[in-house]
Amino acid sequence: MVGKIMTEAKGLTNYEKYLAAKQKIIDLTVRYEAYVDKTKKLATGIREVSLPKAKADVEKYDKIKHIIELSETCKTYLKEWIIEQKYNRRKEFASKFTDKGNLTEQDGFGLINELLYTNNFLHSNTQQFEDEYKCGRPDVVIADTVIDNKSSYTIFTFPFGETEITNKDYFYQGHAYMDLTGKRHFKLCYTLNNTPAYLIEKELKSWAWNNNIEFDKIPEKVAYDIVKNHVYTKDALNEFRYVFGTHDTSDFIELPKEKRLITFEMEYDREVIESINARVIICDEWVQENWDKF
Repeated sequence: MVGKIMTEAKGLTNYEKYLAAKQKIIDLTVRYEAYVDKTKKLATGIREVSLPKAKADVEKYDKIKHIIELSETCKTYLKEWIIEQKYNRRKEFASKFTDKGNLTEQDGFGLINELLYTNNFLHSNTQQFEDEYKCGRPDVVIADTVIDNKSSYTIFTFPFGETEITNKDYFYQGHAYMDLTGKRHFKLCYTLNNTPAYLIEKELKSWAWNNNIEFDKIPEKVAYDIVKNHVYTKDALNEFRYVFGTHDTSDFIELPKEKRLITFEMEYDREVIESINARVIICDEWVQENWDKF
C-alpha cells in the first residue's frame, strides 16, 4: 500500500527543523545587534543562552536533516506486514465500501467504456506488475494510459465539485501504476453505480436492528429513503417495491450516466517515483531493525 508508506509524520521534518534553527540564529542575531548596550540582561541572555542553543540545534539537525521520519500510519502498516510474513497470517479486511467496489467493478467499467471509450471495449487487467521497489495490479491498462475505477458507496461519497485528486493514497497509487507499466498517463475514474441488493438489504436490516423492529415492519417511507440513497435509475428503484410497497416515488430523480462518472487525470512525474522508491528503502531499513520485536 504505497499510500500508507508515503504518509508524512506529524510535525516538522528534520530538514524543516534544521532550516528553522538556522532562521532562529538570524533572528536572534538581528535582535542582539539592535541593542546599543550589549551588557543589558536581555542582550546577554541572547548572547550567552539563546544563540548557543540555536547553534547547537543547527549542528544537531544538520546531521540528520536528510533522515525521513516515518509516520505512525506507516509504522503500523510495516508492523502488520512483519507479523504477516513471520507468522503466516493475513489481516482480514472487509467493509460495505470495499464490497460494493468489488461487486460493481464491471458496472463501473461499462460506464467508463460507454462514456470515454465508445470505440473500444475495456478489459479488466489480470497482470500483476512488479519491480525492485513496488508491485501492483491496476484495473485497466490501455495504450499509454492506466485506468483505475473507484465505485462510490453513495452519492454523498461521490466527489462532486472536486477538480483534482485529493486522496493521497490514489495519487501515489497512480504514479506507482504508471511506473510499473511504463505508461505516462493515469485516469482515476469515480463511478456511481446502483448498490447491489444484498448490501441495500444490509442497510435496511441495520436500521431495523438499531430501531428494535422486525425487517418486514420497517415503515415504507424509511425503506424508500434508504433505497433511494443507493440507486440512480427508476428501473433499479422499482426492483425494491417489495420493501417500500406502494410508497409514492414521484420525488425520485434519476441521475444520467454523464453525472455518474467523474474522471481525474494525472501525468507521470519522475520526482514522485523517486520519492516513493526512496521511502521504500527507508521502510526496508525499519523492517530490518524492528523484525525481532514482533
